Parts: sequence; structure tokens; C-alpha cells
Amino acid sequence: MQSPDTSKLTMTKSWDEFETIVTDVIKKIWKDDLAVRNGREYQAQYGVDIYGKPFNFNGEYAGVQCKRGNLRKRIIDSEIDKAEQFRPILKELIFAVCSARDSNIQEYVRILDINRIKENKFGIRMLFWDDLCSIISEDIDLMTKHFPQFIDRTPIIDKLKEKIMNSTWEDWSFNDEEGIYTYRRDANLRIVREPFEKSHDFIDDWITILPDKTGRTSWHKVYYGNSFIENIPIVSLGGKVLIPYPDLKNLTITKYQYILGKILNGSYHFMREDFGPGVITFDKYLEILKIKVMDK
Repeated sequence: MQSPDTSKLTMTKSWDEFETIVTDVIKKIWKDDLAVRNGREYQAQYGVDIYGKPFNFNGEYAGVQCKRGNLRKRIIDSEIDKAEQFRPILKELIFAVCSARDSNIQEYVRILDINRIKENKFGIRMLFWDDLCSIISEDIDLMTKHFPQFIDRTPIIDKLKEKIMNSTWEDWSFNDEEGIYTYRRDANLRIVREPFEKSHDFIDDWITILPDKTGRTSWHKVYYGNSFIENIPIVSLGGKVLIPYPDLKNLTITKYQYILGKILNGSYHFMREDFGPGVITFDKYLEILKIKVMDK
């Protein structure tokens, strides 16, 4: 995605908001959705505001200490002493600071980190506001949640559609129980089938040519991460084929709808192995229904 100018991401003045932002960033870095804030106000936190298990730490814990304003060396030392009392023992402590970068503090932390690791103590890392903003600006979910005013969804949607257009059904895996199609090259990109109980019986002139003149219609939703991108109306015919809802004026579907249809049918039938190759079935039904594919 195109990154916004991080200088426009205003430094928050709310302490609770800052901790929330840091928690969300840390979850992404650690790949740990269960990373949480430590305790509540006025409880002993032992120098740790957020803790969790980074994906590459083999089940060991890491912690984060959030600070506002300019950070002093004595404060760093004091918070490290407190964090030594945290249980279980940490493998790493990160200082997340709501202020601009400070090269002197960065150098102090780097040297401290190396010396502590040599002594078999937990390491020390640092994230200033600029660093947090750089991470946030590269993640659509974080930007949408914390800085939605800077999100221009048009280029994002276009980029995701381009990914879909350049894929084949073999690039997708399908979980029938969950109704989720996942793009193998980027698991954040998913197509989620609406639950069956939300689908509806469907009949229209363009499907009456079939022996079974009814179908069911449902939404298939495109997501990137937790961000909703768009709804795709789909008609299921006899449990054999999924047809993107056509333009009834000319009985056409777009090239994008056609690719989506091949993805949905190919993945679905490959998983079921009971109706033959889904892509062939899809093309055959388009021919029977006299649905044409537009060039764009």
C-alpha cells in the first residue's frame, strides 16, 4: 500500500490512547494476538506495561514499558531494575517512547542491550514515536483503526484487486467449514462466504433456462487483514457452480468478476472433488446461461 506521510500522524496526548496504539503495534511485531496490557492503574507492574510471547522467542515472554516525553538514562535504569522482578523472567524489554528520536538515548540502549545479553540478562530495545508511525503507516489495519483520516482506500482497493486479477484458483486455499478462501501468497487477503443461514432463495429470468430454475444468493466479502474491502454478490446454482451476479441489461460480468468466479469455483470443487473441475464447470455454465465476459 502507499504509505502516508508519517509526519502527519499527530503525536497523541492521551496516555491510554498511546498504550493502546503501542499494544496494537506490538501484537503485529510479535505476531501475538494475545499480547495484553499488564494489570490496571495503581497495581504493581514491575516495569512492564504490555507483555506477550513473540513468535520467535520459543514461548518466552517479552515486555514493553511505555513512556511519554524525553527519556533519561536514569529512568531507563530504574525501569530495568523494576522489570527484573517481573515473572516469569523476560527475554526482552522494549521501551516505547512518545517523543522524537534521541540518538544519545539510542546509543545508550544499544550498548546496554549488548552488555546485558553477555550477562545472560534480558535484552533492551527501543521504539520512538517516529518508529511506531513507520510501522503503523505500512499496515492498513493499524492505519484504519488509529488514523482513518489519512486513509485513501481507492489505491488500496485497486492494489488488492490487481492481486486477485493476477491470481489463479491454485493460488487460493478454501476452508468449507469456515467459508474462507485465503490467498496463499498473502494470508491477509481473504474472501469470506456469508453464512448459509444469511443466504436467500433466488429466481430470475436469466437462470430459468436451467432444469433447476432456482438458486441461492449470498454475499462473499473481501477482507485484507481485519479491514473490509468490498461485497461481491454471488448466485449458487444447484450447489454446482457459483456465478457472480451479472449486469442484467446486457447479461455480462466484468473481467474481475470472471476471475473471482474461477477462484471461487476452482477452490471449492478442488476441495470437494465431487463435481469435476470447478473452472470447467464455471465456464460451461456461463456458456449455457449466455453470460458474456467484458474485456475490463
